[in-house]
Amino acid sequence: MPSSVSQPGSTTTLATAVVIDETGVLASTYEHLLDRSAARYLRCQEFDPVQLHALINDIADPSCLIYAFGPDSDPLEIARTLCPMLTGAAVPLLLVGPPLEADAALALIDAGAFDYLPAPVDGGVLATRVAAASKLRAAWQDFCRANERRGELSTTLLAVLELTTGLNHCQDEEQVVAMAAEQLTAFLGARGSAILLVDPITEELGFSQIYETGTGEIPADWRVDHRPHPDATVHGVFRDAQTRRIPEPETQPARDEEATSPALLVPLVSPGTDPGSDQHVIGVAWFHGRYGIPVYRDEEIPSIELLCSAVAAAVLAIRARHTREQARDSIVAALVELTEARDNNTGRHLDRVTTFAVLLAEELRGHPRFPEINDAFIDDLRRATPLHDVGKVAVPDSILLKSDRLTDEEMEIMRTHAGAGAECLRSVRERFPNSRFMRTAEEIARYHHERFDGRGYPEGLSGHDIPLPARIVALADVYDALTTRRVYKEPISHAAAADIIIQQKGRHFDPLVVEAFERQVDRFRELAEALGQGEASANGFMPPLWYLSTRAPSMRDYSPSDVEETE
Repeated sequence: MPSSVSQPGSTTTLATAVVIDETGVLASTYEHLLDRSAARYLRCQEFDPVQLHALINDIADPSCLIYAFGPDSDPLEIARTLCPMLTGAAVPLLLVGPPLEADAALALIDAGAFDYLPAPVDGGVLATRVAAASKLRAAWQDFCRANERRGELSTTLLAVLELTTGLNHCQDEEQVVAMAAEQLTAFLGARGSAILLVDPITEELGFSQIYETGTGEIPADWRVDHRPHPDATVHGVFRDAQTRRIPEPETQPARDEEATSPALLVPLVSPGTDPGSDQHVIGVAWFHGRYGIPVYRDEEIPSIELLCSAVAAAVLAIRARHTREQARDSIVAALVELTEARDNNTGRHLDRVTTFAVLLAEELRGHPRFPEINDAFIDDLRRATPLHDVGKVAVPDSILLKSDRLTDEEMEIMRTHAGAGAECLRSVRERFPNSRFMRTAEEIARYHHERFDGRGYPEGLSGHDIPLPARIVALADVYDALTTRRVYKEPISHAAAADIIIQQKGRHFDPLVVEAFERQVDRFRELAEALGQGEASANGFMPPLWYLSTRAPSMRDYSPSDVEETE
């Protein structure tokens, strides 16, 4: 403003309105206005847009701006100049000046002015208009804050959606905490973060993931005793299940540059559990430093707590899944051992059939006819294949352990093992109704003796009516039966067995599975030799370790002399 501007010392109290007076026309009403609105009165001689802009930027959140113009000023120019300056802060502009024609007065409103009052103006009228302008601005600010909250909520919901979607694809706890650390750090704009989880066995709280971004190096003492501040330790947050900030809100510095390393510690609370249970809090998320904003604000806390709750839920889901898998594997191991106990056959039939089946599935992966073959399919196949003959526990010893060829009547009894095994697994699957693995195991047990041409058993299915896992295991099972010694037969060579399998393309076996076998025929020979010699591994195709200790019941799918004979 020009040097002629005067600011009476008594009017520098907390301002809700600012008066800029070119002519002194408001001087007589100033005291009355001050009583009503605590106005700040500024006197000037002429309209100066540049210095007005500087003045407005220095005003502390006025409720409105009153500009009294003289007869030599252009009120429309004033309105067009001041309104854009005031728009960002949503400050209404009230113009006071010499009487104008109706069209000229309306032009001021069109230019963005809140109102125009002709001089001289009564102090009471002016105060009333100031009050109206203040209410308008307050309503607008409420609207903007509501929009901002909706925007923040939308941002939070999108972050939750993105995070939960990503977490749903995580296969283990390490992936969960790595993704959580990265995405939560980005969401808050933190310089670094750490995820600490309680070990479910030792019940100790320890680092699971440390994530650093930019120059936000995690303090060294984070990795030592977890105590960067005596009043906000990780263990205190974990114990009290309460989010804490460093510095606390009441001790936050007034100057931004003094808040150099704010920290936020958020408990990872599992949703829907009893607060008194041991797993109510499973860990702590720790955020260090901040880009752009010197503190962690109150309004941000609910959003980050919601995101941390999603992380806790994902960790618990992974742990629950692992618990189920351990229970499932224990059941499988017990069933395999039960099968093994009934048989005096030597060798590692289950190891070999599982290895061959996985090799075929890997070769078929990516084929347009088999889009279902993925990592989960192969993992289920790997775990389920050792159970393919579990039904032989129901076959009498006199038949199962017979050292000679079976009679037709004995063969019919032997064939009941497919249905018996499937029913056994079906009863187990009732305990795990959503288990793909148990469904796969049941399909393999029931249908691995079906033939592609419909001449198999127990149901005489044909073609693609036979589940794919069973079609794969059928070939792997027959190849192993042909190439290994049994009490009732001598083994045949790999080349002879390969010829038999290729001849059975489209008859006993799915043609596409046979083609996969042909592409991997040398690998079959290598694995058969390696596993036949009792080696502990086969270049990554071996099943889990507990499978390696099992042995299989006898197989009679083919004899070297009669390829059509099946159990």
